[in-house]
Amino acid sequence: GMQQQQQQQQQVRTVPPRVQPGQQGAPSGASPPIIVSGCNNPTVSNIIQGSYSASSANHGKPVYKKDGAPGTVGVLIYYWDERDGPNFSGWWFGPKVGGDQVWSHNANQASPLPPPNGWKVPWDGELDPTLKLTYGQVQSAQSAQGKGDQKGGKGDYNKGGKGGKSDYGGKGDYGGKGDYGGKGDYGSKGDYGGRGDYGGKSDYGGKGDHGGKGGYGGKGDYGGKGDYGGKGDYGGKGKDGKGKQQSAQDQQAEMAERARKQEAMRQREEEQKKKQEELKKKREEEEARRKEGSAALAVRKAIQKVRTATPDTYDSLRAALEEAQASNLEAMGSQAEKISKEATEALEQAQKRIDEIAEKRVEDEKRQLEEEARQKEEAEKVGQFVEKSKKETDEQLERVKEAETSGSKLDEASGSSLEEAETTEKAIEAAMEETKKVRLTIIEGQKALGDSKAIREARRDIVDLTTKLAQGIRALDKVLTAVKTKREKEAGKADALKKLDEKKADFAKYDLDKDGKLNRKEAEAYCKANIEFAVPKDAIDTIMKKLEPITLEKFRSLHQRLHIAKYEILARKARAEQEAKQKIIDEKKAAVQAILQEADEAERAAESSVIEAETKVRPFARDSGSSSEEIK
Repeated sequence: GMQQQQQQQQQVRTVPPRVQPGQQGAPSGASPPIIVSGCNNPTVSNIIQGSYSASSANHGKPVYKKDGAPGTVGVLIYYWDERDGPNFSGWWFGPKVGGDQVWSHNANQASPLPPPNGWKVPWDGELDPTLKLTYGQVQSAQSAQGKGDQKGGKGDYNKGGKGGKSDYGGKGDYGGKGDYGGKGDYGSKGDYGGRGDYGGKSDYGGKGDHGGKGGYGGKGDYGGKGDYGGKGDYGGKGKDGKGKQQSAQDQQAEMAERARKQEAMRQREEEQKKKQEELKKKREEEEARRKEGSAALAVRKAIQKVRTATPDTYDSLRAALEEAQASNLEAMGSQAEKISKEATEALEQAQKRIDEIAEKRVEDEKRQLEEEARQKEEAEKVGQFVEKSKKETDEQLERVKEAETSGSKLDEASGSSLEEAETTEKAIEAAMEETKKVRLTIIEGQKALGDSKAIREARRDIVDLTTKLAQGIRALDKVLTAVKTKREKEAGKADALKKLDEKKADFAKYDLDKDGKLNRKEAEAYCKANIEFAVPKDAIDTIMKKLEPITLEKFRSLHQRLHIAKYEILARKARAEQEAKQKIIDEKKAAVQAILQEADEAERAAESSVIEAETKVRPFARDSGSSSEEIK
């Protein structure tokens, strides 16, 4: 079924395509049926196990086909000669004669029938000792006469005429316990017989010349227990009676038949001897080829090892190859020259490759030395850079510490001057800039050294240095902020004192009577000189009333109120001017509006006059049929 076909596809193995087709034909001679059993591979076992019958022939030997119902997997056992090489000759299990898909192989070329054992599963795998072929019995036209072809009892031709138990064998045609096989070339222990050549236990006969348990007789020559008769010559209990002798004519016929059969036997013996000699020669040739192939394979394995040799293994592998060539030279026979050439080429190629490897090793070692020197130089440069960076960092951190200390002292002091604060601030700013510069120099120096192994190993130290400098910058920035605050505070105090001094001097300038306060006259003088505007007397009176006495503390308030009075007066004046302008604009708008209204009334009056005139002349136009233009 479908499952069996899938198993066949999974387990079938391929061989290279056959270059020539097989020779098909009818099976030669009587071919016994075969029963296939065993096989360690369960899938292949399910495919090939069963009974087989001879169906045709190929390359001079029978082709067996598995018995089975239509639709089952087609399995053949066939022989293939050496036309595709010795490795592909022998017996095969496959779905097609000469196909590239097979299940099993047997390299036995000498066997005329599928060998009973020695099969490989798969074809290029290991021997499977469990796979067995068993031969059955075959009934032929001659063996059909074995038991009772004649009607005589113990007389003419004895028990079964022309054959005791078979024509040319013990219990079957050409074989004792199996056709063409058993325990010999074509029989059990002999060529074409059960246990001998064409007979039971001797050539062509049992215990006599052509009788007994061998060919042509029961237990004697053409008779029962004697020549041509039951218990004597031509007698016994034959077909004409119990003691009656054969006629002279029958005797002559029997003798002629005997002579004919002896000649046939002799011809078959010669033919068999010739076949055996040819088979022996073929076996010797096959054995020679096998030995040549085995010897060549041994040398080729050594050649293959040489092809993959390294400088360390080349000498030993070359010696092994030379030893293999020497020990297999005679066994390689005709292949010796070809294999020797292959070995020479392999050695030349291997030597060339070894030389290339050696040159490459020298170049690699040179590059390695150069790389080590370069790395050493880089390591020295990096070491010098790190030492220099550490020294600069330590020096700069000392400066940072000094600046930080001076800043902290200034921030904590209560009586610092503005000049001292400014000096400290500049010193801290200078220290910050120098620290940033040192840190940037280290970072740029690291980048300039690249990404070598030495710089990667020193990266942690460099990062530690730049981190310390960054921390110093942050500390200075914090102190600088406090110093700036202190400096701005001191600057504010100084500015306030300066303004206070200026205010006192200005007050003393207008306090002419030096009584510590400004009277009305002194206030008006201040207003005239600083406000640059003639403030009305009533405004000055109001200010004086609110501020008197105008002392130094109220001097700033006097200044502010005078300015406010000035701006109020200017604002009132501006509003008056704006109102006057707006009044003029409003008057002009009203005049224009009156003109437009008058024009509108005149237009409406004109339209009314036109409508009235048209109404009056309309009756005249209907009577005369003339247009209004003609009436005009």
